[in-house]
Amino acid sequence: MKKIITLLMLVAVAVTAQAQSLTGKNWFTNQGDNDIDGGLLMMFDPEGACAVSLLIVKTNDNKTIAFTYMVPGMYSRVGDSLKVTLIPKMAEVNCDIEGMSANEIELMQPVIDEQKQQLKVSLAEDFDWNEEPFTIDELTDSRLVLTDSEGAKMVFVHVEE
Repeated sequence: MKKIITLLMLVAVAVTAQAQSLTGKNWFTNQGDNDIDGGLLMMFDPEGACAVSLLIVKTNDNKTIAFTYMVPGMYSRVGDSLKVTLIPKMAEVNCDIEGMSANEIELMQPVIDEQKQQLKVSLAEDFDWNEEPFTIDELTDSRLVLTDSEGAKMVFVHVEE
């Protein structure tokens, strides 16, 4: 009987350990305010690469403009300590527009391109993480809670692609 209980405990520990992985998942947290919706998505590769994507969505008069700021990087994890280094000079900004005709989008293209460049420049400083230290407060199969170097908590949930 003791062997069965020990075996069950080992299986439970193994299953729990497998479920507590950063990699192979997309971690999302809301980052909206007032009339702008958005979120932050973090992705971790088993080889140490990562990416952070900031989504900014503005809806007005049945028109939706969504900017996505994607910045690649590297990470390392030791226990509950997570260090992330991002590379803002390699960041990309994309824009998706719904509710406008192709002609309207074409007319707006110079403004959109300018906004994309301004966004890339303004966010480069915010995402210039050089071994930014995070503490993993909670990591389950569906939830990730990180505390940054200033003590702010971010609660992420696992989302499908």
